[in-house]
Amino acid sequence: MSLRRGVWAVLSVVLLLFAAAAVLVAVEVAAVRSATGKLRDKYDPAALNTQSLLAGYINQETGERGYLITGEQSFLEPYTSGATTIAGATQRLTELFDGEPLLRELLQKVTTAGSVWRQAVTPEVNARKAGDVDTSTRLVLSGASKTAFDDLRARLNDLQSEVANRRGNA
Repeated sequence: MSLRRGVWAVLSVVLLLFAAAAVLVAVEVAAVRSATGKLRDKYDPAALNTQSLLAGYINQETGERGYLITGEQSFLEPYTSGATTIAGATQRLTELFDGEPLLRELLQKVTTAGSVWRQAVTPEVNARKAGDVDTSTRLVLSGASKTAFDDLRARLNDLQSEVANRRGNA
């Protein structure tokens, strides 16, 4: 009779261990699904949109520089289209970063740096539009717009690095 109780006790323990293992596996599967969903629905699109954001700013800078060199209005087209790209990417990133205060803060720093850069290039472009090549050249040579663009690139790099870290962790 005690042998029978011992067998039942061992069998009960084994069943309990199997049940505990099943619960742990279920928890891990849920965690993997959650991480996969976050990667697919948030961090992969965020990575693509930060690339779009970078491309938009580079297009703007390229168009602005081309216009300053040539004075040809057509060179400002990438500047104009870049603004559309930037607005779309910023809007999408704002949505993706809902509930992500650090990512929102980094995006805000990019947006602020972009505004500072545009403020620095506006006098250069306006002088060139007015036909005042000397003033436009002097403003470019002052380095203010280059410094502002370098800061913008650094802020973008910070944002892209944080998104990449989160993608890696997910």
